[in-house]
Amino acid sequence: RTCPGSGPKPSPANTFSLPAAASVGSSSKAAGSTSRTSSREIADPLLGTVLLEQFRVEKQIGVGGMGTVYRAHQTTIGRDVAIKVLRPELARDEQAVARFEREARLATSLDHPNLVRVFLSGRLPDNRLYIVMELLEGRSLADELDEHGVPSLERAVIMIMKLCAGLGAVHDAGIVHRDIKPENIYLVRRGRDTDFVKLVDFGIARVLQAEGIGRTTTQSGRVFGTATYISPEAATGEDTDQRSDIYSVGVLTYQLLTGELPIGHFPLPSERAMDRRFDKIVLHALAKEPTRRYQRVHD
Repeated sequence: RTCPGSGPKPSPANTFSLPAAASVGSSSKAAGSTSRTSSREIADPLLGTVLLEQFRVEKQIGVGGMGTVYRAHQTTIGRDVAIKVLRPELARDEQAVARFEREARLATSLDHPNLVRVFLSGRLPDNRLYIVMELLEGRSLADELDEHGVPSLERAVIMIMKLCAGLGAVHDAGIVHRDIKPENIYLVRRGRDTDFVKLVDFGIARVLQAEGIGRTTTQSGRVFGTATYISPEAATGEDTDQRSDIYSVGVLTYQLLTGELPIGHFPLPSERAMDRRFDKIVLHALAKEPTRRYQRVHD
């Protein structure tokens, strides 16, 4: 049996790469494991400086269309952090900046073990916006899938449950993530748990994109996220809410269970994962119409 796909098929023109707070992870890929210093780093005036009289900027760990992420040491309390500094043009629209600051305040107030912590946000002396975040020592779920393939059913279910716990806290704060995908889910060690889930890159910088400033805005409307995981309504630029995130979780769940993506006419999860219990759950999350999906991630 196959199921009619409700999302768009991915294509190069329909794939949006958001830079990322996912790069706050300090795995060898995120932080860079080579000893060679790039010419970009040499030319970066922030490297080696102390921001806000307490953050010593040590290394670039991610660069993308929205800005640059740095590893820094907070000298006042002796901890390492990640600082995301946004591109200068993103601070030019005062209305957008006001929305950004509101979202940042909400994110700073979030305190959930399955969310990356946001400690501080504001403007640098040169007027660029910044966000100071928890520095994650771990690997992205994308790297895990690339290196080890589909996890066991038990591991997959536990990962999704942890993801939903963190995402529920985001939704309860009035934030829509808009970019649930393996690259934005980090697996870190907590005690004996090597799969402790941390959701990163939730809805702060994309507030600026909602005002038509970011690169993911298209003529057909405001489009956020990555085409493979994006909800039908988000793909067409319609207004989105937490149910769009639920659709993306449905795509991710299908991928973890089957090793495939639910594109076009796709098999039921049980035809790949050999467990019928998840068919109804996944198909409910993947409903084309938001009103037919789970309405809350806690459901």
